[in-house]
Amino acid sequence: MVISRISLLLVLWVVCRSQVKSLTSQFEVNAESSAHQNPACAPAIRNHIISHLALLQSDQDEFMSDELPPFLVPRPPGSSQLSKVRKHIKSNLKALNWTVEADISKQFTVLGFIRFANIIATQNTAAKKHVVLACHYDSKLFPLGFVGAMGSAVPCAMLVNLAKKFNPIFQRMNSDTTIQLVFFDGEEALLFRSAFDSLYGSRNLANVWGKKKDPHDSSQNYLQTVEAFILLDLIGIKDTHFKRFYKETDDLYTLAIDFETCLREMGMTERPESDPPLFEDQRRQAAIEDDHDPFLKKGVKNIMHLITSPFPSTWHTMKDNIDSMDITVIQDFNKIFSLFVTYVFLNAM
Repeated sequence: MVISRISLLLVLWVVCRSQVKSLTSQFEVNAESSAHQNPACAPAIRNHIISHLALLQSDQDEFMSDELPPFLVPRPPGSSQLSKVRKHIKSNLKALNWTVEADISKQFTVLGFIRFANIIATQNTAAKKHVVLACHYDSKLFPLGFVGAMGSAVPCAMLVNLAKKFNPIFQRMNSDTTIQLVFFDGEEALLFRSAFDSLYGSRNLANVWGKKKDPHDSSQNYLQTVEAFILLDLIGIKDTHFKRFYKETDDLYTLAIDFETCLREMGMTERPESDPPLFEDQRRQAAIEDDHDPFLKKGVKNIMHLITSPFPSTWHTMKDNIDSMDITVIQDFNKIFSLFVTYVFLNAM
């Protein structure tokens, strides 16, 4: 009786072991097959995704319920609402022990003198180089009550969310390059967009950094410490799609494509498989004027402009609100962008 029981256990053990081997072999074959079908999903990218699963799978609804609402208010330059949003950004980033500064300027505008305040948050002030991640946190004055969800409440909330969720990783980085978040004030025109009625904050900061000496090398200015300048705008609607703009950042853009491709292959994106990718492998010949322009004109070349192109029909209308946002697009972009940024710092920099 004992022998028969032992024999039965041995048989079960052999069967289970063979099934495990079969499943393992099948997984390896599938992984190898998918790697041949999709070379973008390289082992390094796949491993980076797997090592950050806990952060990627944390409560995605938290962004919509906690991070985004403080930005979804009318916030034209000089308003009390914008001041509240500014305090929200600064308090969240100071809580992470980032160095938070304000670039304040009083400028003569088409509506008289207005005070503009850019926010600059640096993770490691001892670093010699900076990768700037930027958005504009103001909204248009007209139409009255305009909140600008995709332009640019969602992008700014995404940057704050990135800093909060991945700060432990950024703190472990021993690099000469650090992340610098910039929230521009006064991107929107006060009346009619022109070279003089727009980009108030970014024009001022580009001038300030152009005159400021690099604290680590007095032979160059602060603009020369910018390794890359990544600007987010018009993100969150169902038809969010990006294109290549500048050849100097083709490698970075390709890396973002690779992360999206790999996430989709691994079944970790929220949008239907039939939906086109967010990061399209297409080049747009004509640039789009935005907050990166003043920096480009002063010699910053490594610019990555992540903006929906062509412009959505809700752009600069009252329909650019929370109701027009697609939560699956926001969730997918948050995953892709956070993996992309952390990978760049852990490997490329």
